[in-house]
Amino acid sequence: MTKHLTEKPSSPKFYNPDVTEQFAELVLHMLAKKKEDRPRDFHDVLMKLRSIRIYTPKAEEKSQ
Repeated sequence: MTKHLTEKPSSPKFYNPDVTEQFAELVLHMLAKKKEDRPRDFHDVLMKLRSIRIYTPKAEEKSQ
C-alpha cells in the first residue's frame, strides 16, 4: 500500500520499448497520484489518443 501511495510508476517503455514517448507520457499522466494531475475524464484521454501514435514506426512495421 505504501508503494502505491508514494512510488512513481514505471514508464510503459520499460515494459514495451516499442511504445512512443507520447503514449508513455499519457499513461503516466493517467496514473498520477493526485486527481488534479490526471485527465479530467475519458473524453480528454480519447482526444489525446486520437492525436498520438501508440507504437513507434519500427514496431508497426514488425507487426505487418
